Amino acid sequence: MSGKGKWTNEAFEETMDAIEGGNTTLRRASRLWNIPLNSLFNHLNGKTRMKKVGVEGILIVEEDVVVVCWILPMQKAS
Repeated sequence: MSGKGKWTNEAFEETMDAIEGGNTTLRRASRLWNIPLNSLFNHLNGKTRMKKVGVEGILIVEEDVVVVCWILPMQKAS
């Protein structure tokens, strides 16, 4: 994949682990995982943060769990 932000968070984390662990260079990691060199460099230097994908949730985690615990038995009942 190419283009701005088209890599997965898992790929980005794997790339950063490889770089920080000394298993690969910044340029090689950029080519292997197809993540722009500037994005990796900026992340390593604290200039950027990973963006959250999607809309912000309305419910807090506890409320979300309650809804799921209600939905699953209803799904089985139908």
